[in-house]
Amino acid sequence: MAVPLRVELTPDRVDAQPGDAFALQVSVRNTSDVVEHYGLELLGLPQNTGARLEPDLIKLRPGETGSASVRLTLGTDPPAMAGVYTVG
Repeated sequence: MAVPLRVELTPDRVDAQPGDAFALQVSVRNTSDVVEHYGLELLGLPQNTGARLEPDLIKLRPGETGSASVRLTLGTDPPAMAGVYTVG
């Protein structure tokens, strides 16, 4: 069963070092034919990463698109292990 939404992340990739802070934009489109409330949370972040998501709930009518700002700060003590992290 398909989920009635489309999610995009801008930028879709970030190269970062411990201590770096950066901002992302999450865009959510309601592709259903009813009003939906989408609760947002971030999964898969490296340990000791600070995250702020505003707003954490997006209310959309059918066909509407909403967005949220994400601010991430990578920890330094201890730093995250090097590698590629996929955040959901």
